[in-house]
Amino acid sequence: MQIMLTAGYGGLTYFIMGNVHLVLVGGILVGSIAGLRVGVWINLYIGVSSIRYYLSWAMFSAVAIMLLKFLRQIVLDVNSARGKG
Repeated sequence: MQIMLTAGYGGLTYFIMGNVHLVLVGGILVGSIAGLRVGVWINLYIGVSSIRYYLSWAMFSAVAIMLLKFLRQIVLDVNSARGKG
């Protein structure tokens, strides 16, 4: 309850000061509602263990992609420092 009050007060303060981008808030709201609907629909047809399996692979893939991009950037920085880039 305390966290809800604190977050609500902070959000209201930012809104009154004009620091809230309403189009961005609307986009996040629509995306989260759509994701919720899709998640409920998928959960009806696929078991929980299968969902966990697919989500674990999705997270593993995302981490692998970020790691590869990071390593690629390191290689590019080293090559540009040596004058090869």
